Amino acid sequence: MTDAAFVSTVLGRLRGRLIVSCQPVVGGPLDRTELVVALARLGDSDQSFKEDAAHLLLDEARVLEGERPTDPRTFSTRLARVLKRGLG
Repeated sequence: MTDAAFVSTVLGRLRGRLIVSCQPVVGGPLDRTELVVALARLGDSDQSFKEDAAHLLLDEARVLEGERPTDPRTFSTRLARVLKRGLG
């Protein structure tokens, strides 16, 4: 998937998610566009990290709506992988 396609896919999914207060996840104080663009710039060697981060952003949108992540166990596993990578 190209960087532009990745950004378009993730932002498209986030745009469809609204917080209960009707404040959009994209375009408001909780705008994640910069994160998605930074993920797209990582390149193909970090594909698994990009996928984990994209799924976490989508689950974050669900949590902000008052929902649970689609699969809490998978959410926790992804979060641990991303934190581990960040901590080196």
